[in-house]
Amino acid sequence: MAASRVSHQAIDRPKAGLRQHMQRHPALVIGAFAVGLIAQPAMADGDFSFDYRVEPASADKLSIDTCAEITKRTTQTPGYVQSVNREAGKLVTITGGPSAGGSAFIVHCIASDDKTVYVVQALDYRGRKAEAAAFADKIRDALKAGE
Repeated sequence: MAASRVSHQAIDRPKAGLRQHMQRHPALVIGAFAVGLIAQPAMADGDFSFDYRVEPASADKLSIDTCAEITKRTTQTPGYVQSVNREAGKLVTITGGPSAGGSAFIVHCIASDDKTVYVVQALDYRGRKAEAAAFADKIRDALKAGE
C-alpha cells in the first residue's frame, strides 16, 4: 500500500511580507505567550475562553490608521478602557476591556505589502464564551464594513 504524501507546494503560505512583519514585531509573539500564561489558571476551571478572527483587506480600502479608528469607535463602551500602541506605518495595536476586569480584547492592524491584516482577539475569564465570540464578531464586522 503506497503512503500518501502531501505536497508542500500545495499549502497556501502567507506572503513573505507578513512573515517579516511578524518577525520584526516580537511583541505579538510575546503577547500571545503572555495570554497563554495568564489563561492557564482560568483554563483549569473551564472559565477561560479565547476567540479570534484574522482577515486581510486591501490597504487601499482599509489603512492601518482607519483600522485603528474603527476599532476604537466600535469598542467604546461605558466602563471599558482602551490603549493604543503604534509603530508608524507598520502596526497599530488596540487593547482594552472592562475596567472591572473579567475580559479583554486585542486588535492588531498590520501593514503588509498592499494589504492590511487585522487580527481580532477576545478573551473572557468568566465562562462567557458566547459573549467573547460576539464581541470579536462585532469588531470584525465593523472593520469589514469599513473596507
